[in-house]
Amino acid sequence: MLLLVGCAEKDDPITAPELPGSDVIYPAVFYRGELYYWERLSRKPLPQPLTPVGEIEYIGEAEPDTDLQFIGMFQVNGTAYLYAEEPDILYVCLTTDWMSDTFVMFNRAYYEKYPVVENEDN
Repeated sequence: MLLLVGCAEKDDPITAPELPGSDVIYPAVFYRGELYYWERLSRKPLPQPLTPVGEIEYIGEAEPDTDLQFIGMFQVNGTAYLYAEEPDILYVCLTTDWMSDTFVMFNRAYYEKYPVVENEDN
């Protein structure tokens, strides 16, 4: 019998990714008391002007308690920026093992935009 860890059975509820202790840690940046979730690589061109807000700090799966802490299962470094007309979005210029100096959008309203459906029968 083959068991695939992380695969949900058909009748298992699908829930939002949670922080520490979850099987899956969805990449997020903590800022002003809220989590901004990785949405996608940024559109080109970037909106202007972008205002730098600071360097992000990788904390792995730890519980965030300080602005600009990055929660995720891969190491990153980079700088976060805001565009005044999109307060729900952090633009983060990231470098990881697999990408370099790439802007990623982190959305504070991610779960409002893409709600998670729980206990949905397929």
